[in-house]
Amino acid sequence: MMRSAISILILSLLISGSCKKDKVDKTYIPAYLEKMVPYKNNQTINFITTNGGILPTSVTVSRGFTEKSNCVGCAPYAIEEYANYEFKDGVHPFIRISIDVRPNIFMNIFSPADNYQIGNGFDFLTQEGSPQFLCNGPRQTCLSSIVLNGTTFTNVLEIISGASGPNDLVKAYYTVEKGLVGFKYGNGYTFSLKE
Repeated sequence: MMRSAISILILSLLISGSCKKDKVDKTYIPAYLEKMVPYKNNQTINFITTNGGILPTSVTVSRGFTEKSNCVGCAPYAIEEYANYEFKDGVHPFIRISIDVRPNIFMNIFSPADNYQIGNGFDFLTQEGSPQFLCNGPRQTCLSSIVLNGTTFTNVLEIISGASGPNDLVKAYYTVEKGLVGFKYGNGYTFSLKE
């Protein structure tokens, strides 16, 4: 009995030892995409409202890796880096921007007018290999300039959320150098970057 238990143990060790696990290399966020998100950890970004109010936010940056596999418990076939940028108005999550190995910038804005409970997504495509957004992506258009709350911003990407109600977040504006420079509600009420 003892001999068969030892034989089974040795056999299982040999079988498990002979299964070669392929090493999966990590894929990192492309440098050009990192350049398009100009935020640092603990940075303070102020937004100004249409009526002149100031909304201070604090940025928290977190980074990590996500593993992709074909099933729960399976070895990963890909390990990819991601970075999250969360803006908070005090304790309220206000803006979330994230990037990973894809040529996209993912952005959600939560409405201060709805106590940060309702928001919209403004994801957009970038030019792969170059720190520039696409001007002809879905719901995105390049503008040479735009005036938001009295401030002129140049080389701006306008992203449309698809919502259309007066209290909905309908448009966001982004530049490579400054990141999110503003967003607008259907009724015209606007938040813009305070420079």
